[in-house]
Amino acid sequence: MFDIAIVDAALDGDAAWFSVNNSGMWFLHYRMRDYGMLNDAVSADEGPIRPGDRMGPAPWDPSPIAGIPTFKISYNDGETVTPDEIETALIAYDSWPKGILPQSLESYLISRGEDMVTTLDDEGNLCRMSVLDERHLAGLENLWQSWLEYLRLARDSGFRVF
Repeated sequence: MFDIAIVDAALDGDAAWFSVNNSGMWFLHYRMRDYGMLNDAVSADEGPIRPGDRMGPAPWDPSPIAGIPTFKISYNDGETVTPDEIETALIAYDSWPKGILPQSLESYLISRGEDMVTTLDDEGNLCRMSVLDERHLAGLENLWQSWLEYLRLARDSGFRVF
């Protein structure tokens, strides 16, 4: 589980927090990478790495260094993501050509090699459903939109990952 808190004492209450499970964070990682919002730094010692330094050319690279270092949101070790890192991540996302998805949710889910997920049905009971079930796709899209809203809220002060 990842609990993320905005680094601003003036901001209080539920809006300052974002919680996501490991699967959800994995999804956010790959979606942010698709949009050029992450850089591939794996430690504080390594420093920022341009998209493509390790993975070939990024399909869209609006900023010299894409936003958030991967290591800062890969573990719940209390890393602080700075306002500048958030800002450049949002610039990368906002600069992406409108109407062009880097990868459809369906393609993304199929690429994971899983065809079923365990989730809760409408009555709160555990059930298995296809990763392509529209309820599952809608849940992932809601998570993505909630994350973007949270990044915009945190852009002035940064956040810590616990």
